[in-house]
Amino acid sequence: METWKKPSRKRLLLIVGVWVALLVFSLISSRFSVLDTWETLQGSHFSRVMFSDIGVLATLISGYIVLVHKAVWRIPFAVAILIFGSFALLPYLALLEWFSLQQSSKNPSRKNPSAE
Repeated sequence: METWKKPSRKRLLLIVGVWVALLVFSLISSRFSVLDTWETLQGSHFSRVMFSDIGVLATLISGYIVLVHKAVWRIPFAVAILIFGSFALLPYLALLEWFSLQQSSKNPSRKNPSAE
C-alpha cells in the first residue's frame, strides 16, 4: 500500500484509467438510459439528496483546490469541477500527478511537489 502514497506512473495510469472508464460508461449509459433526470429527482427523495450531495462535494473539492494548491491552472479547473464534477477532477489529478513525476525526476530530493 505504500507504493500508492507517493506520485508514481502506476497512480497516473490508475487516474487516467478511471477517467476513461467514466467517459466510456457515461457514453454507453446515455444511449440506453430511459430515465428522465427531472422525473427521477421529483419522484425520489434519495435521488434529490444524492444530487445535492454531489454538488456539495464538488464545491468542497473546488474550494480546497483554490485554497491549497498553487498551480496557475487551479482556478479554471476549480470552476470546471463545479460544472462537470469528476469529468474535470480526474484530469486535474492526472496533471498534478504528471507534474509531480516531472519534478521528482528533475529534483529527486523533493518529497511532495504536487501541493505547490
